[in-house]
Amino acid sequence: MSVTAERTRELLAMYQGLKDTILDIDKKYSLNYQEPELNLPPTLDLQPLEYIPKTESELMALATADVTPNHQNKVRSFEQNYLRTKQGLEAKKLHIAETLNQKLVQLLDKYNADVLSLRRRLVNNGLIFSSVVTTKTQETLENYNNQVEQTTSHYETLQDNVDVQLSDLDMRYNQGLQSLDEELDSRVQERYQDLVYREQKDAERIAKYNTALSEKETKYQASCQKALEYARQAEYERALKAAQLYAQLGESGVEAQKISEKYNYCKQFFVSWTKEEALLVIKSDGFLNVHLGSYYNSLIDWVNNNLSA
Repeated sequence: MSVTAERTRELLAMYQGLKDTILDIDKKYSLNYQEPELNLPPTLDLQPLEYIPKTESELMALATADVTPNHQNKVRSFEQNYLRTKQGLEAKKLHIAETLNQKLVQLLDKYNADVLSLRRRLVNNGLIFSSVVTTKTQETLENYNNQVEQTTSHYETLQDNVDVQLSDLDMRYNQGLQSLDEELDSRVQERYQDLVYREQKDAERIAKYNTALSEKETKYQASCQKALEYARQAEYERALKAAQLYAQLGESGVEAQKISEKYNYCKQFFVSWTKEEALLVIKSDGFLNVHLGSYYNSLIDWVNNNLSA
C-alpha cells in the first residue's frame, strides 16, 4: 500500500521536528558558547486606549434601543389579550342578538299556531262569529306581546351587560397602554443611568490602563533581561559540561555518545510508523546519513526488522 501525497506531506512535516532535535543534540555537545536567542519581541508595543465619551443623546438612544424591544413585546401581548377579549365579547353580543331573533321567531310561530288552533276550536264549537272570538284572539295577542316584551327585555339586558363589559375593557385597555408607556419611560431612565455609570467606569478603567502602560513595559524589559541572563548562564553551564565530557571521554568518545543518542532518538521517533513511511522519510534526503554516520545503516536495518509493513 503506497503512501498518499497528503500523508507524505504530514510525514515530512513531522520529519522536520526530528531534524530540529538532531541539531539540538549537536548543540548540546558543542564546545562553543552560543549566544542565546530568546525570540522575544523587543517591546510589548502596548498602545494607549483612546476614550471617546458618548453624548447624552447617544446614551439616551442606546437606553431606548435596549429597553424598547421588551416594551414592544409587552404591548403586543397586551393588545393581543385585549383583542381576544373584545372579539369574545362582540361574539357574545352577536350570539345574544341571534338568540333574540330566534326566540322572537319562535314566539311568532307559536302565536300564529295558537291563533290557528283557537280558530279551529271555535269553528268546531260553532263560536266563530261570537264575541268569544274577539276576546280569545285579544288574549292570545296580549300573551304574545307580553312574551315578546319580556324576551326582548331579557336579551337587551344581556346585551347591555356586554356593552358595559366592552366599555370597561376599552377603559382598562387605554389605562394599560398609558401604564406601559410610563413603565417604558421609567425603564429608559434606569437604563440611561446604568449606561452613564458604565461610561464612568470605562473612563476610569482606560485611564488606569494608560497609566500602567509605562510600568508594564519597564517590567517586561527587566524580565527579558533576566531571561537572557538565565539563558546565558545555562549556555555557559552547558558548554562547561561539554568540555568536562570531552576531557573525560575524548573527542571520539563524545562523538560516539552523540551519534548513539541521535540513533536512539530516531528509533523512538519512528517506532509508531510503518516501515514504508519510515523508509520514505529517511531516504527523502541525506540528513540522517550525514548525522548518523555508521549508525545510518543500523537504523535502516532496525526499520526493516522492527516496523510493521
